[in-house]
Amino acid sequence: SLSTISFIAQSIVNSLLPTEQCNVFIEGYNSIGSDAFRAKENVVSVTIGYSVITIGTWSFYRCLALTSIDIPDSVTYIDVCAFRNTRLTSINIADSVTYIGPMHSQIVPL
Repeated sequence: SLSTISFIAQSIVNSLLPTEQCNVFIEGYNSIGSDAFRAKENVVSVTIGYSVITIGTWSFYRCLALTSIDIPDSVTYIDVCAFRNTRLTSINIADSVTYIGPMHSQIVPL
């Protein structure tokens, strides 16, 4: 079974994760900073809590194991290339998102 890693604070930048594959739960943060999970190839899924308002540039770039993410109603802004070079097969984006940066959806084939 995969471990679940929880992040609770103000802003995530350059996160530290275990080396095995894991699910990530983010709560208590206002934003997921630029490059926060960049090239974290062991992240399989991400659940974002209702405290998060923005997802920064390249936040999940090259998360090659990332296949699903849920974006709640609290998020209004997804910056440039936030999910570029992932393997997303499931992404739920709330209607509250008013801006999605260019090239956010370049997905690496399985």
